[in-house]
Amino acid sequence: MSKFNKKSPGTKTVNLAGGSAYKMSEKFELAALVLTSFVEDKYYESSKDTINRMVKLAEKTDPVFLGKLAVYARREAHMRSASHILLAELARLHKGQKDVLRAGFERPDDMCEVVAYYGNKYGKPLPNALKKAIRENLRELNAYQLGKYKGAGKDVKMIDLFNLVHPAPKDEAQGTMWGEFLKGTLKAPETWEVGVSAGKTEAERAGAFEKLIVENKMGYMALLKNLRNFSKYKLSNEVLQKVAETIQDPEKVAKSKQLPFRFLSAYKHAENTVLKDAVSVAIDHAIGNLPKFEGQTVVVVDVSGSMRSRLSSESEMEYADIARLFGCAMFKANPYNTMIIGFDHRPYRYNLSSRTPLIDLYSAIPVTGGSTELHTVFEAMANENIPADRIVILSDMQSYNGSSTSSFERYKQKTGFNPSIISIDLAGLGTHQFPEDRITFISGWSEKVFDVIKMLEGGKDQFIKMIESYEIPTKGYLRPNSDSPREEENSSGESE
Repeated sequence: MSKFNKKSPGTKTVNLAGGSAYKMSEKFELAALVLTSFVEDKYYESSKDTINRMVKLAEKTDPVFLGKLAVYARREAHMRSASHILLAELARLHKGQKDVLRAGFERPDDMCEVVAYYGNKYGKPLPNALKKAIRENLRELNAYQLGKYKGAGKDVKMIDLFNLVHPAPKDEAQGTMWGEFLKGTLKAPETWEVGVSAGKTEAERAGAFEKLIVENKMGYMALLKNLRNFSKYKLSNEVLQKVAETIQDPEKVAKSKQLPFRFLSAYKHAENTVLKDAVSVAIDHAIGNLPKFEGQTVVVVDVSGSMRSRLSSESEMEYADIARLFGCAMFKANPYNTMIIGFDHRPYRYNLSSRTPLIDLYSAIPVTGGSTELHTVFEAMANENIPADRIVILSDMQSYNGSSTSSFERYKQKTGFNPSIISIDLAGLGTHQFPEDRITFISGWSEKVFDVIKMLEGGKDQFIKMIESYEIPTKGYLRPNSDSPREEENSSGESE
């Protein structure tokens, strides 16, 4: 046993709130930032500072991990802006990354976003690997994709990519299609967006929506996305009822494989009682997609003032929304062995019933807005002898005025319980409240977060190992034509 050169529990530092904290390893910090950041101004950090921190960390990260993280962030966690930054920096910093870049372009407009970021920050010319990746991906696009993602009104349009990389068509038919696209004569794709936008008046747009709904030409997520529009255009009661029946259909909810996060934004947007009730029912059906956990779980929800920060300027969702909904979903899925404790400068116990609709449970946990003092939770758990096999913490990790680690150790000593801690960083601000060797640290809260918790229980450093073992796709790079879920717009606020 080493007497002097002992394993360090983590580097002590001060977080952005001025409290004692532990600095993450550079891989941890980069993964935390990428999988939680929408590159928007936050309570403690501006978007410019976020980008600068991400770039500095990327410069210190090996290309294999950097590439895997970029692709994982886009394809698995459904993060757009952060993945675009990583892909551009990967191309700038390391040669020979064409295939990784191709895999990171999940949607055609991802290419435009990466070029826009690179051009604004570094100017021309583009790195060769980036040009080659774009060139090869352009050759995979069909007429539908070219039309749907042409990027009209954007700084970098799809047509600009053709002019930048000069791809050669695979055959004469593709050459003809490209010629029509470049001349602006390519037929518009048949999407619900095109059908509605063709209407010149509100009455015509309402008629277009009603026709699409009656003919079942709008997908499940498209219906959720347009709840506000259905009220705005005053659709008939019969059509609204059809929308409500579809949204709350248990089979359709199960088939959609969406978890409660997806429905909260839709619930906020629904301005009609019939639609609002339907979304509430759908949220409860979605609980069936959650894993079950053995033993006693305590979910710790940060309801302090900094959690009122919005996920993005285009989103109505706050970090507190995600934390509260997560806790309530965990409780509904595992009602008889789960407790929720909120905290700001003091802890809060909630008297909840599993028979209450999830949206009402969520509403029953107020964001009180005090300071962030996580240590008070462990002190209360020790005083009340609260049992726990696992503790799941959802916070921006900007706690101060007390040591969370010391309070947790005192809880264990006083009660005899020795729970694992799963710490979920919702803001990615670069620090956390425990040494890395004592917790399982997770960044991000996509629809996969429950499965990640289940997978990582009892393991240390498994989050980073999960990224390291991620296999980057080698084919089928671009998303198919179907009207697929618009991930960030529904679950996190970052518009697709």
